[in-house]
Amino acid sequence: MKESQAAPGSAATRKPATERPSASKPAFSVDKYINIFDTEWTNAKGIKDIFVEKSDTLKVEAIQTLLDQASNPEGKSKLKGSDKTIVNSLRQRITECEINGDFMVRDFSIMTGKNKSVNDDLAYAKTATAESWLNVRDGNTLLEKYDSKDLSKLVSVSVARQGLPKFYPLNYEFVDVEKRNTVHKVAEQKHMQHQILGPVRKALLQGHAVEIVRSLKTNGDNAQISWNKSLNAWCIASKNVALMAQNIKQLEELYPEESRYYLARKIAFCWFRRLDKIEQLGMGRLESLKADMFDKTFVGEYVGDPEPVNLVRYQRETIVFHSIVLNSRSKDSTPYCLANSHRILKRHSLDTTPVQSLGPYTSYDALCDQLQAEF
Repeated sequence: MKESQAAPGSAATRKPATERPSASKPAFSVDKYINIFDTEWTNAKGIKDIFVEKSDTLKVEAIQTLLDQASNPEGKSKLKGSDKTIVNSLRQRITECEINGDFMVRDFSIMTGKNKSVNDDLAYAKTATAESWLNVRDGNTLLEKYDSKDLSKLVSVSVARQGLPKFYPLNYEFVDVEKRNTVHKVAEQKHMQHQILGPVRKALLQGHAVEIVRSLKTNGDNAQISWNKSLNAWCIASKNVALMAQNIKQLEELYPEESRYYLARKIAFCWFRRLDKIEQLGMGRLESLKADMFDKTFVGEYVGDPEPVNLVRYQRETIVFHSIVLNSRSKDSTPYCLANSHRILKRHSLDTTPVQSLGPYTSYDALCDQLQAEF
């Protein structure tokens, strides 16, 4: 495995920050966010009364700066406040791309679990002032391209794959008939309340209908797949580990079973078997799929593992998809997920999560009544 701590002179000793512009100071203010929420939530009559984040533009440079700080003990010690909280909550792994040495693959995520005292809900809520933190998803990989003649020079950076944005569990009090028009007293809960329902209220005030969809929760392992034109290869990932491969042969030769790629490798084998079936459906089907997966990540659950570790047993091994996430966004493409995800997934004969529409709503109270009834 080619890690970032490789011997001097190797590709892994590149200096990712050498040619990178510094990130500008985030303009997003959680204080303004919460204050407007406090004063206007109950009496909102116009669109401007509901404050939603000013921008959802992906900040690749800001993310890289954050990751460089996380890997630099000296820089980390100089940070204060929320920036320090963010950096201390990050983990990352940088490896040389197995199929093209001009690229580095950077996986990163927040550190949670048995040995970490980080609750990801609270971590996100407490560090909402950092715009770059809003781009740390449930699964993240950057692809860094370097000059083949001088591997210390960074040429470009792109998002290889991204999972769903951070979302919070819906607290019953947020939709309860007696409390839905009041603000939660706990600051973190207040932030979560507005993150979930602020955009909903804004959409209703704009005259849109908001649909509630009930989705079956599959019991598997997170799987994320994207088509990468720069490598002419698939980016296939578990939640925290991504691999790049063009075919099964590369998978078998470059990614040992007993390695950090263990789960991603299983997902990849499953995916390549699915591609064989798609290709048999007719000429052009595979190329059509690649076109739809370029600069997007198909997100789902890997189920039916022959070596079961999950509670629910499935009859066959497959990937059950539920969302399509945009890898890069701009002010003109603010949605995280494509609204027609299921239609695209079914067009390519992929397994999808069963969903049920509970109806569109134009009234905030009616919508909250339905959500309350779902508890």
